Amino acid sequence: MKNLNKLLTRIQLHLQVEFSNHHFTGNEGLSRTITLDESGNYLFGKFTLDTKTKVLKWDNDFIDLSKRREFLLLFSLLESPDNSLIKERAAEILEIHNYKYNNQLNTSISRLRAILKPDPSVVVESKKGNGYRLVIS
Repeated sequence: MKNLNKLLTRIQLHLQVEFSNHHFTGNEGLSRTITLDESGNYLFGKFTLDTKTKVLKWDNDFIDLSKRREFLLLFSLLESPDNSLIKERAAEILEIHNYKYNNQLNTSISRLRAILKPDPSVVVESKKGNGYRLVIS
């Protein structure tokens, strides 16, 4: 059953990426500070997340997130209606088992925070004991 849940989670995330890349026509449900352009790129703060290439752009810098868990976390936070993600869901997306006893989730969140640090208006907040929220001021 666990393998089926993992497969379902991965399929859902893949479909979300494909849906946002090809079929999204507006900014319904997105935060006012997050926009989705016609190419399926998320624009927030000083960043642009290219969901096709999995590259995060900031000024003239490009950060390749294609082989990193931080893309999955960032994409999931951007896709969430309130830009939040509960810990259990984050662990499922990252395929982390026993996340309560495993530091991989915390490490991935710390790395995402470090990636987003150049723009102080974009912050990943911890929701006490519950999860994470992307805040853009």
